[in-house]
Amino acid sequence: LDSVDLEIAAGECVAIFGPSGSGKTLLLRALAWLDPLDEGDVFLRHVSPRKIGVANYRCDVIYLHQRCWLPEGTVQDALDQPWKLIYNSFNVPRIAQWLKTLGRDESFLQQATSDLSGGERQLVAILRAMQLSPDILLLDEPTSALDNQAKAACERLIDAWRNEDELRAIVLVTHDREQAERLAERILTMNQGRL
Repeated sequence: LDSVDLEIAAGECVAIFGPSGSGKTLLLRALAWLDPLDEGDVFLRHVSPRKIGVANYRCDVIYLHQRCWLPEGTVQDALDQPWKLIYNSFNVPRIAQWLKTLGRDESFLQQATSDLSGGERQLVAILRAMQLSPDILLLDEPTSALDNQAKAACERLIDAWRNEDELRAIVLVTHDREQAERLAERILTMNQGRL
């Protein structure tokens, strides 16, 4: 990254567009505080993750990699896993409503994660992240493995989720310029590590 200066407002969706290898994923990883920075810093509401604490920061800022990992078991197990860390369970009616938006029914919850296509894995990862209600979702090519119909449904779901809370923001990395135009208020181009 080269002299990147980026501010995301509450409620905003910002798309990062650019060629492969331009630094888009590296930027998301830096924003998620997954890679150490040689210089500069990241702030959430004007406070460094060092002061917030990395665990607390990552509750508010969730990064979804393009190729997500899911645990063995069913889709329901994958959705329930984050809640086991806080001795709770996911909201089945809410997930069922989201699945309906995605054109699926509750039987999807019983599918084995090992049998899911790349696109279905992306959908489960998005549902897992959204159910935790972070303030910021960092999405790296979240619909790259979906067909056009599934992509459109997923975009509607992501946009509706963001609009449920005026504080929620999204940073979306995509190679799909039309997707960026549909979802984002701002489209930034990255090339050779520069925005």
